[in-house]
Amino acid sequence: MKLYNRIVLYIFNEKYWFNSLVYTQNILPLLSLSKKSEVGSYQIIAYTPILNLIINRREISNFKIMISDKNIKLINRPIFFIMSRFFHIRLIMMPFFVLNLLPYTIFDIFQFAKSNKNKTILHFRSYPISILSFIFKGNKCRMIFDPRSDYIKENTFVGTWKDNSFSQKIWFWLEKKIIHNTNKTISISNAMKSDLVERTDSKNYKKITIIPNCADYNHFSNQRIKKNDFTMIYSGSLGSWNKLDIYINFFEGVLNHRPDAKLIIASSQSKSKILRKELINPKTQHLLNNITFVQASYNDLPNVYSRCSFGLQLMSRRDNRIGVKYVEYLASGLIPIVNSAVEGAYEYSTKYNFGIAIHSKLNEIDYQSLVENMEEKLSTNINESLGQELFDIHSNSKLLKYLYLNV
Repeated sequence: MKLYNRIVLYIFNEKYWFNSLVYTQNILPLLSLSKKSEVGSYQIIAYTPILNLIINRREISNFKIMISDKNIKLINRPIFFIMSRFFHIRLIMMPFFVLNLLPYTIFDIFQFAKSNKNKTILHFRSYPISILSFIFKGNKCRMIFDPRSDYIKENTFVGTWKDNSFSQKIWFWLEKKIIHNTNKTISISNAMKSDLVERTDSKNYKKITIIPNCADYNHFSNQRIKKNDFTMIYSGSLGSWNKLDIYINFFEGVLNHRPDAKLIIASSQSKSKILRKELINPKTQHLLNNITFVQASYNDLPNVYSRCSFGLQLMSRRDNRIGVKYVEYLASGLIPIVNSAVEGAYEYSTKYNFGIAIHSKLNEIDYQSLVENMEEKLSTNINESLGQELFDIHSNSKLLKYLYLNV
């Protein structure tokens, strides 16, 4: 007997095909879950900019073929937007946003009306697409809000809108209503759950389920090599959110006590985009011989990680997430180093003794003690089986299945 007629994952203005953040966070667990027989059909409805549909048509076609073999159907909805790392919906853009989505949504309402709506789950990934919960509120479909990160705080941090501005207040109001409209909300950490409850309503505590980010342990562990040197890596994007100067300054502090230390910066961005004024500064020129820049895709990362001993995730401002890079470090056998501002990852590092958790502010680090701690960690082993139990895609899909069963 099928427990559901269909599960629909809604994606808006994000790359979802191979090697993307959405692919890691949502598609991989869905692929694992789709092997089960409890669901009649799975659908991915992706609102994708027309330009990206044209430029990436070959990748999208290959992706569509791959997921169709796993009982998942892809439906692309062309929209007139530009894809960006942070999609900003200012109030002035709201009518344009609604015009892009409304015709498709009306079609969906009629489509769902033909089936048993009690047996349909709508899974909204991200804040913008979750606005559809207002339209589907009167429908009997079950709905899940899956923000994955603190969209409002992120946009405040990068300067999209100011703190306490009208735009920010509107989004806080929308957040509260979205959580109210939907049946369940996914949080990737206890810290994020606490923030959502504090900002909305204490009654929402039971509605929020923690499902951390995951990694494909088979993908990252096949080139795992136990190393005992002082090679560190930062993997991910660089910009307003993840700042290069934080990692450069941290590395310099370690290098002063360990002259053999190395730093690898791995990003999908090219080296010319990564090199900023922090490295042109004469004060940092002496570090360049110990820093390597690597332009790496998702498929390149296992090999890059195999050259390292430590994985870095450091923030200057409070962040409640568990980054994908953090779970990739663990899956690759690296020793993660996080500071207390990265609250989600910091919680796991302290609770399960995963790597090194820095308690002090970044500008107050005792690097002598830190280096001694790093040397000690090199001679010990992280509980890799526990990490896999918590963060592997198969464990993640089990949590997702339980959520679907109880939504």
